[in-house]
Amino acid sequence: MNSKQSARLRAIVAVLAILTSEKNKALWAGKPPLVKAIAELAAFVASISRCVEKQEAKDGAVAEKKQALDELGDTAYEVATATKAWASENGNKSIAGRMDFSRSEITKGRDSSVLARCESIHTSADEVVDELEDHEVTPAKLKALEKKVEAFRQTQSKPRQALVTGVVATKELSKLFGQVSELLTQRLDGMMVGFKTTQPELFGEYQSARVVVQASSRAKAGDNAVSASDALPKTKAA
Repeated sequence: MNSKQSARLRAIVAVLAILTSEKNKALWAGKPPLVKAIAELAAFVASISRCVEKQEAKDGAVAEKKQALDELGDTAYEVATATKAWASENGNKSIAGRMDFSRSEITKGRDSSVLARCESIHTSADEVVDELEDHEVTPAKLKALEKKVEAFRQTQSKPRQALVTGVVATKELSKLFGQVSELLTQRLDGMMVGFKTTQPELFGEYQSARVVVQASSRAKAGDNAVSASDALPKTKAA
């Protein structure tokens, strides 16, 4: 959701809050068209909120993947450095060479390369795990590395999946905001004019909130400001 949409949503929520407040509810509860329109407005707000959650899921998926990668890198590096120390001490150049990574090298490159690298570290350490206890590499630690490899594997596609879902949600948001605008301008605004003389406080609150909604929807350079007199349909003089 962009900043303009966020401003519009806040303004629409403010309109809904005014209409559904305890002091105002009773004023329109006996008017079926208003009851229906306000219920639809509430449903639109709920739908918009769900779309926003889907958009924000991308950020959550990216963060989840990064955390899984960081944890995998830390554990793999710990195993690699300890195993390399043992191999160097015991003249096992083959294993020492397979464990010769810096921390940044372990998580460098494509996901598939990272996974292959960490699996190789696990396999090489597992070959001599019985010799590594004094270096604090145990079957339990290798099991933990195995779980972190799998955890990272599971997060690989999540950001892409969330991105696709977010694109769909963005298109839906545009449609929903259009429907809300139509509901407000073509139905609610007209019905609320009837409260101008009978319930001026409610009318004034609604009108002020609608000014904010319209201003937020026109918040572009060069747009004319929205005045209170423009917010609702004109009423004819008596």
